[in-house]
Amino acid sequence: VAYVGYKGPDELEMFDEEWQKKYYRMLKLGERATKVPLPKQVVVNGEVYNVWSLLEGRVRVMRVGEYRKNGERVSHGWMRYCSQLLWHGEPFAYQSCRSYLRFAPRWDEFLKNDLA
Repeated sequence: VAYVGYKGPDELEMFDEEWQKKYYRMLKLGERATKVPLPKQVVVNGEVYNVWSLLEGRVRVMRVGEYRKNGERVSHGWMRYCSQLLWHGEPFAYQSCRSYLRFAPRWDEFLKNDLA
């Protein structure tokens, strides 16, 4: 996930401990202890971004500010590029630039079945 949020680029929104617990329940992985770890900083084309690894590495989040260092407003292409940097070779990945889309339970199983 690479996203532009409503708070500063150093803050992680919406992916708090409660969200992580809901995600584990949705995947039927049971109750687990969750926490929001400190972010790691990565450099992308000379710009520094915070990246969090959540849910035992299942979700990686890059927090991007609304404007780039040169004053340009962040584009969909830039967000897509940043999110592609978070891919670690998983056989299936979901990518969207629309904030109104939400995941449904077992969405990945439905996608795999559709692609089979």
